[in-house]
Amino acid sequence: SLTAMDHDFGANHKTLLTFSDGTKIAASIVLACDGTFSTVRTLQSDIATTGTINNATKPFLIDEQKTVWRGTTPNINTRGMSTFYIAQDEANVKGATANIFPAGRTTDGSSLSIIMPTSLPGRATGSEDARQRLKQALASLDVPIEPALLEAVEDVDYMLEHKLHVRDFDAYPNLYSGCDRLAYMGDSAHPLRPTGEGVTLALEDAWTIGKLASAQLSTGSDNILSPEKLRQYEQERQDRVLAVCQAVRDLAESYYENEEEGGKKKTKVQTTKAGVKQAMKDFPILLETI
Repeated sequence: SLTAMDHDFGANHKTLLTFSDGTKIAASIVLACDGTFSTVRTLQSDIATTGTINNATKPFLIDEQKTVWRGTTPNINTRGMSTFYIAQDEANVKGATANIFPAGRTTDGSSLSIIMPTSLPGRATGSEDARQRLKQALASLDVPIEPALLEAVEDVDYMLEHKLHVRDFDAYPNLYSGCDRLAYMGDSAHPLRPTGEGVTLALEDAWTIGKLASAQLSTGSDNILSPEKLRQYEQERQDRVLAVCQAVRDLAESYYENEEEGGKKKTKVQTTKAGVKQAMKDFPILLETI
């Protein structure tokens, strides 16, 4: 595992990466794709890990105080439909949600995602432990659970569990890494709530880097990526990523909120779903063959 970074190594000012086994690599370019709790970002000791808004220091990640369970259900066919669940008002825990949705056009079965505020200590040690911890959390709701949801929990082939943290885009709106030879991609750049757009943004990140590298190769240069290309990548991704992540935040919050209109409660979910689609239309990206 990565244990240290030196962003000004040698005459060419490369980034020196040191690993736990003693290996050292002098890198011309570092693409950090190491997830929400990015080790690379943690090791950026020269770059602040907190931002300031109105003179108040804020962390890079927002702890949503929720646990996420997810996995694929190979034997459940949703027939192209998504089913969304929200815990009843009578539930002991407020704000619990679940979603069963198609796994993909070329993948059999479905995907399951469950998000709940929990007080479960520690973390799961493996798939079966995660499944048992999820069942314990569902039982704590003390309300009837839809049989189709319980069936999906049992059918998941490998259950994943993690705590929900997202990037604070109010404190950290700029995708610039802070280091010339470094850029972040995927969840290490823009961890967001699991509403489905995270994978899309990550694939777009990869395509954008590939496009820039391919263009550089076509010039005959051996240096397919440079600090200048990394800054171009960040600039090209900035507006779309920021707009989509903010729209996803509004969408996630709308699952738990209702607004009064004409004496009746009107859900905000449909409005904010439209907001995510609009963000993608406002800042489009055309993925072509590289």
